[in-house]
Amino acid sequence: EEKAKQEVKTKVERALAKLHDRDTVNNALSEVIAMAENLTPEQGTILLGAMCKFEDQKNGFARSNVAKLFPMVAQANYSLLQSFTPAKVASSLVKRLKDSDSSVMNTVAESLG
Repeated sequence: EEKAKQEVKTKVERALAKLHDRDTVNNALSEVIAMAENLTPEQGTILLGAMCKFEDQKNGFARSNVAKLFPMVAQANYSLLQSFTPAKVASSLVKRLKDSDSSVMNTVAESLG
C-alpha cells in the first residue's frame, strides 16, 4: 500500500512539473485528468494535496494551469473532492485569487464559475 501511494505521488509530481512548459502543458493536463478518473479517494488526496501545495513563484503560467485543474479534476472524479477537505481546496483557490500574476487570478475566477 505504501508503495502504491509513492507511485501515485511520483506520477502526480511528474505531471505537475510539466505545467511549466507550453510544449508539455496539454499533456500534463491530460495526464492529471486520466489519473483523477482512476484514483481511489485515498489516492485522490495525494493528487489534491499536491495541487493545493503547488507553488512556483517564477512561473505564473504553471500556477494558472494548476488552478485550471481543480474543476477538471472535479468533473473527472467528483468523489475525490468529497474525500478531501473542501476548506483546503477553497483556501488554495482564494490564495491564487490574490496572486501577483493577473492571468492566475483570471484563471481562478473562471474556474470558480
